[in-house]
Amino acid sequence: MNWLAVFIGGGAGSLTRYGINQLFEKYFSSAFPLATLFANIISCILLGLIFGFGERQLNLSPATKLLLTTGFCGGLSTFSTFTSETFILHSQSQVFSAIINIALNIIVCFGAFFGAFYLAKN
Repeated sequence: MNWLAVFIGGGAGSLTRYGINQLFEKYFSSAFPLATLFANIISCILLGLIFGFGERQLNLSPATKLLLTTGFCGGLSTFSTFTSETFILHSQSQVFSAIINIALNIIVCFGAFFGAFYLAKN
C-alpha cells in the first residue's frame, strides 16, 4: 500500500510542477528558471510544515505521510528531500556531515551532469 501512496503523490507532485512551469511560461518571461525556484520553495515549505508539526499534531497515517513527503514533495522537487535530509543531519549535531552532504550533492551532481552531457555529445 505504501508504494501506491508514493506513486499517487509523486504523480500529483510532478503534475503540479508541470503546471507551475506552464503558468510561469505564460505569465513571466525570464531567462532565470523562476518556475523551478518556486516549485523548490513550495515543496520545501510543505515538507518543513510536515516535519515541524510532526506526525502527532497532524495525525497522519504512515501512508498519508509517504504520499505527502516522498510522493508529492519528491515529485514536485527533490530539492525538498535534499533539504530535509541535510536538516536532519544538522539537527542530530552532525554539522560536518550536513556540510559534506551539501557540497557533494552540488559538486558531484553538477559534475555528473556535465560529464554525461559531454560524453553524450561526443
